[in-house]
Amino acid sequence: MDTLQHINALLHKNSIDEALRLAEENVAANPSDAMALYIRGKVRWRKGLKGEAMSDYTAASLLDPDGPAKVALEQAQEVIHYYNPDLMNP
Repeated sequence: MDTLQHINALLHKNSIDEALRLAEENVAANPSDAMALYIRGKVRWRKGLKGEAMSDYTAASLLDPDGPAKVALEQAQEVIHYYNPDLMNP
């Protein structure tokens, strides 16, 4: 199993801290790998590190404009900018 698949498997098992550790190591070893940045962004989002996740999605989108990070960034921006006047919003 390759590293990115292993990180995704850890996410599915809800082992977020271990997935983040491996994702950090993977990006350190492959700093210009768009998929590694995207996966780390996914892990960071799940961990609640929204700003850092969006930074990873942005970096990955710049490296691979047609990759999955572009959609993830758009969705993250929608979540961050969501406001409903009928609900209590933070």
